[in-house]
Amino acid sequence: MSKPTRDEVIREGVERARTQSGDIDDLTARAIASHLTHVPGDAMSLLERTGEIADRIYLESTWSYAEQPDDERKHWVDCLTSYCIGRLDEGPVTGWPAPTWRN
Repeated sequence: MSKPTRDEVIREGVERARTQSGDIDDLTARAIASHLTHVPGDAMSLLERTGEIADRIYLESTWSYAEQPDDERKHWVDCLTSYCIGRLDEGPVTGWPAPTWRN
């Protein structure tokens, strides 16, 4: 069985969060941050690599939202922002999940 694409991982995680009326999980947050990362060292890449939520993530999320080509991907940004707001510890995450998607 082949690995899912990153978009499939995101869609599944967003749908799971919707049906459970909660925030996305760490793996989905990592996948969305990976989708939104523009340059090494930006807040999205920090979140994608370590799970750390830097203050500038909210500014980058605003820019990313405006750049998204459709409502589905804008919703992904909303889900990631809600995840960041809802997390109690903004530091790096021990056991941050490894990517499960194919490139």
